[in-house]
Amino acid sequence: MELKEHQKTGVEIIKRKMSHLLIADEMGLGKTAMTISAIKDTGVPWIIICPAAVKVNWCKEIKMWANVDVVPDNPNGQFYVTNYERLGNVKLNMKSRNFGGVVFDEAHYLKNKDSERHILAKEVADKLPRKLLLTGTPMSRGPIDLASLFSIMGLLDRVFGGYWKFYKRYCDPFWTGYGWDFKGSSNKRELSQKIKPYVLKRTKASCGIKLPNKEVITLKIGSAGQQKKSSSFAEIEKDQQAVNRMKLNAIIDFIRKTTIFQRKKVVVFYHHKKLFEDLKEYFGDDALCVNGSQTAKVRQKNIDAFQNSKECIPIFCSLQASCTGITLTSAHVALFCEYLWSPDIHEQAQDRIHRISQTNDCQIYMMTMDNSIDYQKLNTAAWKEIEIEGIL
Repeated sequence: MELKEHQKTGVEIIKRKMSHLLIADEMGLGKTAMTISAIKDTGVPWIIICPAAVKVNWCKEIKMWANVDVVPDNPNGQFYVTNYERLGNVKLNMKSRNFGGVVFDEAHYLKNKDSERHILAKEVADKLPRKLLLTGTPMSRGPIDLASLFSIMGLLDRVFGGYWKFYKRYCDPFWTGYGWDFKGSSNKRELSQKIKPYVLKRTKASCGIKLPNKEVITLKIGSAGQQKKSSSFAEIEKDQQAVNRMKLNAIIDFIRKTTIFQRKKVVVFYHHKKLFEDLKEYFGDDALCVNGSQTAKVRQKNIDAFQNSKECIPIFCSLQASCTGITLTSAHVALFCEYLWSPDIHEQAQDRIHRISQTNDCQIYMMTMDNSIDYQKLNTAAWKEIEIEGIL
């Protein structure tokens, strides 16, 4: 296969800036292909750390773009592909081998600076001269996430003077009475200029790529009554389960109408296991699924079966487990049954069907109920989009 023109340009940029670069291109532009093509001829072995669910896919992509066979979790080859849960093993293997660089795929996994994952990743990155971070969603919470990513790249102190100075200047901090809240944004234009030399961020439109149309349709199916605004996690979970029960028949009717009468495949996004179990009980073996409990091989088997099937079937996809690293373009209809608090997750999930290999116009249905927890989540997601607008 040959790289597209925008990918060739991306490879040259990565080669020039691979000492520390955040590759934040829009989903579907080929961040993985560009990264492999840029690092394959550096003459040094690389560590590639990714979510466990896409580890097999990384090995396939390396074979495609570098013609190198890779065994996952093997530290002795040109590419050491492993997952975030094995960062401790990576540290140990670095003692016996000199690696030349590290790639953190889906780098938004490192946004919590106090997590063990972030701490281990920084210890790995600090020992290596080249650091590439890949994510299409670098700011799911706002500029606060950029601080964590720039710390991994070894740039936070040099460019911004550390966490506290970054938060004060760019996160619109305020005192809640219990602690500081840094989830806002401020001085966005200045921040945009400061990060520009260290970020590769392009959209499909800026790369001259025209995809089929995408229509996002709000599908209201009634009202949840006088459901109050939830505050605690327990209340939110209780309210969501109640709304899911009310929506269940409408979800089933939509899937049946789409697959049986309209003769179209449909991707169904959910979040709670109970909703998935109820849907799976109804549709049985007539539906496939992708979720976090599957091994990488089972997950890929289901994806391939959906992509290659000539039958009009549904596939049930957990939002958190299937918003990255998979292609479901044999469908051009998607249904969101539930929502998370982050707009990035919804955008990533939509891009499972609305991407470069898609040939049909796409319809994205957002099923909601008035006066429900759905509205709290969607309104919060919309507010977050406004907070980060204009930074990248």
